[in-house]
Amino acid sequence: SAPPAYDAKGLFAVKTTVAAVDLYTPPAPEQPHRVGELVFLSGLQIHGHDDRFGGFSGFVLDETGRTLLAVSDNGFWMRAVLRRDRKGIPRGLESVAMGPIRDIRGEPLTPAGEDAEALTPFSGRLGPRLLVAFEHWHRLWTYPAGNREPTFLAAMTAMAEPLRLPKPVLAHPPNRGIEAAVELRPGRLLVFSEGAEARGREDGALKAWLIDVGAGDTGAHNRARAQPLALRPLEEGFAPTAAALWPGCCVILLERRYRVVTGVQAAIVAIPLARIRPGSVLAGRVLARFAPPMTVDNYEGIWVEPDTTGRPRILIMSDDNYRRSQRTLLMTFLWAAGPRRAQAINQPAVPSDVERPRRRQ
Repeated sequence: SAPPAYDAKGLFAVKTTVAAVDLYTPPAPEQPHRVGELVFLSGLQIHGHDDRFGGFSGFVLDETGRTLLAVSDNGFWMRAVLRRDRKGIPRGLESVAMGPIRDIRGEPLTPAGEDAEALTPFSGRLGPRLLVAFEHWHRLWTYPAGNREPTFLAAMTAMAEPLRLPKPVLAHPPNRGIEAAVELRPGRLLVFSEGAEARGREDGALKAWLIDVGAGDTGAHNRARAQPLALRPLEEGFAPTAAALWPGCCVILLERRYRVVTGVQAAIVAIPLARIRPGSVLAGRVLARFAPPMTVDNYEGIWVEPDTTGRPRILIMSDDNYRRSQRTLLMTFLWAAGPRRAQAINQPAVPSDVERPRRRQ
């Protein structure tokens, strides 16, 4: 096929069609629009009229909540304006543009290294950056976030700056690498493996790491310090796919499971910040669980923001795997009890939630 036609900066516009979707498929207005502790606010199904659109595995919003940036399995950025109503609830997507993610030389990613799986804000030494986790060839690269209009254009046109990591952090199965990452405080990252099992455990716990990058430095001569911990997923077969921070409370983690008989299921769990420390085995408290006939797909992106009253509003996005049988969805929920739960959820850990590292015999 002919190479894609880019403009001078490698960006191209994509025509999209957006339709509202219900919490249930098919729609069920008579059902309560609440799942677990979350209240359903809106759902969008987004179709891009371009074969390169889709496969979105992580996304972020700017400080205004108006501009969305996502990364895809095929190594593309997707930038769009999120149209909201007076209450700030997402109602549409406009002005969609895409462009290739670039490598450390500033060249578009080659097919061998294009699978971007996580995107999160990161504090760089020269200003705000965006951190992207890739799998197959496991690595973490950062890009300038840019604080001028048009928002996120700097990331979409910049070369990558690698984050140097200890080798154990990058030891994952080829297609099950770092799928979720979140910055807990400037220079400290929490990352989760989708498929690498924690050493010495028989309960299905997966590897996770606390990564300290001195004051947010990411240059070639700066090597991060990493300390291991682990995640016990919700149930067998569940694995983390995205993470976001609700300051002062918890990490909001998205988990997903696929089985031929039951199809795709997903869950949103809250991990108290007080329990995140080296050597811990983390287990989140379930906020919501999604399974058919609910509208559920391959959810791989999450974002948490305050609503107009300061309560946590949670957005999740699905990766359609470039298949006609799947959809790109953007679903929005309200964690109505979030502020009231913040104090309770950070009570001292109980043994079933956090375990101290075992001493060697």
